[in-house]
Amino acid sequence: MGDASTTETLADLSKGALNDLGRVFAQLPNASADPLIEAIVGAKRIVLFGCGREGLQMRGFAMRLFHTPFTPRAENPLVI
Repeated sequence: MGDASTTETLADLSKGALNDLGRVFAQLPNASADPLIEAIVGAKRIVLFGCGREGLQMRGFAMRLFHTPFTPRAENPLVI
């Protein structure tokens, strides 16, 4: 374990991550997500798939969509 002067707490790390995200989102135009939102709202089906870190994020997004009127389907990648 590092000494107290070089060890960041979980709270410090999360604040740093949120600050980083805030700077990224501050640079985006307000309407930049509108096409994505319109595509999701207008979709008849929503199928998400990915592997590794991307798969984890897609499964997380699918879980959020379960809290909406949509019924998403998260697929595991095929291994051939």
